[in-house]
Parts: sequence; C-alpha cells; structure tokens
Amino acid sequence: MNTLLTTFGPSEVLIQGGENGASSELLSLLKSAQSTSSRSMRIERVNDTEMFPKSTAVDPAIRKQMERRSSHVKPWDVDETLQELHRRGYYPRSSRKADSSG
Repeated sequence: MNTLLTTFGPSEVLIQGGENGASSELLSLLKSAQSTSSRSMRIERVNDTEMFPKSTAVDPAIRKQMERRSSHVKPWDVDETLQELHRRGYYPRSSRKADSSG
C-alpha cells in the first residue's frame, strides 16, 4: 500500500467510515503518506449510509431527474450504486462491451 501511495500520489483517498470502516492501521498509513507527500492528499470518509436532501431545482424536469428513490443512500452497496449509475445514464449504451459469445 505504501508503494502504491508513494508511486501514484493520489490527490484524494475515499475510505469507508463507520463501525465497519477502515482499520486504524490503514488510517495510520494514509495519514503518514499524507504528511510526507509532496502533493496534497485528502482523506475523505464515506459513511455506510449517507443522506441526500430533496432537490430544490426550479425546473421540474431537472428536479425529477435529480431526485433519488430514497433520501438514504448506501454508497458501499454495489447493487444500489450500479442501479443509480444506470438510472442517471452515467455509462451510455455505446460504452457496453460487444457480446463475444457469437
């Protein structure tokens, strides 16, 4: 991990917060890399559950597009994250891999 951090020098590292979050050893390693890095590196905690308020967009179409199914989001839940990425169209259909079975 230390080699990875010193070789690539990320500007931001996301770690899981909360009860099942990053270990104290990992956090210590990240803080050490942060203090010795020539570039600034942010360490951000993402909680098991995050709350997002309702959209306040003036345009109803934009507001509807911005709304999530629930104000409580679980960013570490793979299925929920993929559903949101597809719902919002982050990956266009043209980016899908071609079917190699045929």
